[in-house]
Amino acid sequence: MNSKKRSTGFILAILCTFTLLLTACGANKLSSTSHSAPHRHTKLSMSMAVDPTMTTTASATTTATTSSKAMYVGQVPGQNAWVGLAANSGQASAFVTDGSKNHPATFAQWFKGPVTNNRVNLTASSKSGTDRLQATLSNNNASGTVTLAGGKSFPFTAQAVSPSEKDAGLYRGSATINGVPYTAGWVVVPRSAASPSPTGTPTMSVTGTATTSPMASPTASATGTATASSATALPQGGAIINQKTDAVQSAPELTPQDISAKNVTASNGGSFKLMQCEQSMC
Repeated sequence: MNSKKRSTGFILAILCTFTLLLTACGANKLSSTSHSAPHRHTKLSMSMAVDPTMTTTASATTTATTSSKAMYVGQVPGQNAWVGLAANSGQASAFVTDGSKNHPATFAQWFKGPVTNNRVNLTASSKSGTDRLQATLSNNNASGTVTLAGGKSFPFTAQAVSPSEKDAGLYRGSATINGVPYTAGWVVVPRSAASPSPTGTPTMSVTGTATTSPMASPTASATGTATASSATALPQGGAIINQKTDAVQSAPELTPQDISAKNVTASNGGSFKLMQCEQSMC
């Protein structure tokens, strides 16, 4: 009888020990699983948070760089000068002159070149040497310096043209008259931004230029155009350049009708095809 009791107790002890071992193993497995799962989840969350941000930033930077387009125009009253600059997709066109209705043109030059880090450093050659235009571009204006081959230099600030000012901007015209190629430029500023033009006597004469050019004299061209369109003419400066001799003379004033027709006629009958530089990059 005692032997039977001992056998039963021994068996119960073994069963209890086995049960305890199974319980311990199950707890360890559950603990291991609960500790590893959060780490996998954390990794996945970090990947999803970082990658989309990097993609969005790269895309925005590329768009801002390749789609930039701006037009700047300005007047420098102390120099009788007008400056226009158009930028589009990393390239810039610029024109500078002192020609206007109240001041016969004594200089005029076109520039073209790249925009690098919102800056332009443009040069153009003429029979007098090398002219230069340097400027920094921003959302509001283009500010810089024009240096002409003859030694004349002046700072300028040209304001950005609002899309609502549809006729303001930089324009280029071309024509062949009596077998001679001519290039013209106009800087048209918004009416609200125009300042009074100087009325003093010009410091340089252009009589010689007018005599050697087959175009009409600057004074006759400017006066005739102003009389016919004084009510509609826009605040502007402009000049015509003889591509063979580099001689310059004042250009007829542009009217909204000329801009709409993309054509302007000089007083001697020469017809200039117009292009707006922001759209076509002169």
